[in-house]
Amino acid sequence: MSDYQAIGAVSTTLQRLLKDRMELPSSLPGLQVTVSTPSPDPGNGQSVEEARVNLFLYQVTENGALKNQEIPGQEQPPLSLNLHYLITAYGTMAEAEGNYVNETLAHYLLGSAMRVLHDNPVITDQLTTVREPMGEPILDPVLIGAFEQVSISLDPVSLESLSDVWSALTLPYRLSAAYAVSVVQIESQQAPRYPKPVGKPPDAGPRLTVVTFSAPVIDRLRIRRQEPPHLESTAPYARIGDTLMLLGSNLTRDVQVQIGALTLPPTISDGQRLEVAILDDAGLQPGAQPVSGLRDFMVGDPPEPRPGLRSNQAVFMLVPRVETVSLAGNEVTIAGTRLFMEAKPCQTIVGNEVIQGANYLSAMPTQIRFTLPALDPGTYAVQVRVNGAESIDEWPLIVP
Repeated sequence: MSDYQAIGAVSTTLQRLLKDRMELPSSLPGLQVTVSTPSPDPGNGQSVEEARVNLFLYQVTENGALKNQEIPGQEQPPLSLNLHYLITAYGTMAEAEGNYVNETLAHYLLGSAMRVLHDNPVITDQLTTVREPMGEPILDPVLIGAFEQVSISLDPVSLESLSDVWSALTLPYRLSAAYAVSVVQIESQQAPRYPKPVGKPPDAGPRLTVVTFSAPVIDRLRIRRQEPPHLESTAPYARIGDTLMLLGSNLTRDVQVQIGALTLPPTISDGQRLEVAILDDAGLQPGAQPVSGLRDFMVGDPPEPRPGLRSNQAVFMLVPRVETVSLAGNEVTIAGTRLFMEAKPCQTIVGNEVIQGANYLSAMPTQIRFTLPALDPGTYAVQVRVNGAESIDEWPLIVP
C-alpha cells in the first residue's frame, strides 16, 4: 500500500514513461518532460520556444466506488483518488516570412505523447524502459506492489472547462489534452476500531447457531442431447428431455437447481458440476429460462430448512423438439414436444416457406397439422418456432 508519496509517484511515473517511449522528430536530439504549472507564452512573435512536454496536475478527486474498499491485511480503507492531468506540448519555430511563430513542432510532440499513453493504458510492475538505461522499472518504487494498478484514460473534458483552467492560470489558452489516472491509493494512518466482543449468554438464555457455507457460482452452461450418442453442446439451446449441466464452483449435492419457478434436485454433483434433466413440466415453456443454484441449510432443534444462498443467474433457451415429420396427401403432421402455445406466436418453417400458427389445421403442444404450401418436388428442411424459440434440429420433408 502506498503512503503520502503516491501522488508524486504517479507524476514521476508518467514523466518517465513519456521520456522512454515518445517518438521525436529527427531535428530533436532529446526531449525534456516537465511536471509543472504551464509556462506563460514567450510573448515575442519572433521568439523560439524550447521543445518540451509538460504534465500539469490540475485536479484531484476521490474515487467514490472504492471509498469503503476493504484490502486484506489493512485495518482501514485507503484514500482512493483519481488524478486529472493536462498534457501541454511546447515548441515553436520562427518563420522567415511574416511576423508569427509556427507551433507545428508542439503538435508533433502532443501527438507522440498521446500515442504513448494510448499504447500503455495500464502501468504494471513489469513495464520496463526500452531506452538507456534499459530494463529499469517505469513504475515509481512507491507504487510497486500496490493493490490497485495505475490506469490512464483520455478524459473527455469540454473546451469550456479547459478554457476555465487556463483562465484561472491567467495564461493564454494552449492546445492541451486532459487525462485521468486511477486509482491512486494512500494508506490510512487512523488507528483501527474493533467492535466489543459478544458476552456469554446466561445458562437458560438463547443459543446462537452458526452455519458456515459458501454461495454456489455458475460459470457456464452446457447441454447434453437426449438422443444417442448424447452429444454435449456449449450453445445454450435445450429441449424437454435434454440434460442441463451447470459448471462452476461450490456446486455440491445440497444445491437445488431452479429453472424459472421449478426447483429440481441434481442427478450428478461433484462440487464443480451439477446435472439435471429438463422435465416435461407445464411451468417450462419455450423461450428464455433463467437458471440458478439454491443452497438451503438446516437450523434449530429439531433442524428445519431455511432459505440459504442463491448463485448468480444463467440463462438458456428452451426450444421445441421435433420427433417425426410425415406427409399424407397435402397435409403435414409434426409430432414432438412444445410445438404450440396458446396466445403465443407459433410458426413452422418448410424450406423458405413460413406457415403461421393461425393457419394450422390443428395444434397441440405435442402435435401440429397444416396444409403443405405449393412446393416443387424435393427434400425440404422443417423447423418449428414457438414464442421466438426455434427447434435446433432440421427434419427432412420429402415432397413427391
